[in-house]
Amino acid sequence: MVTPEIFTFAGIIVFVVLSLVTYYLRSSLPKMLPFVYQLVAAGGLGQMYFTNFSVGTSIGTRNVLSLIYFIIAITNMIGLSILATNNKH
Repeated sequence: MVTPEIFTFAGIIVFVVLSLVTYYLRSSLPKMLPFVYQLVAAGGLGQMYFTNFSVGTSIGTRNVLSLIYFIIAITNMIGLSILATNNKH
């Protein structure tokens, strides 16, 4: 059985990659965007810690939270690619 934390971990990786991409494209994107993505990735680590060790939530709740985090990461990836391709700088 796949643990729900695999989706959170995949979302963290997506946000770190987005941070690197936005740093690379810093001339045409907002300057604070890489740091926002890094904070969101750190928030994913916090989510994994608190749902596993501090709060002790059920596996169903952890699964839903992890899937939502992953969907947000994929949506940001799609939005950034649309923004980067439509930017004419």
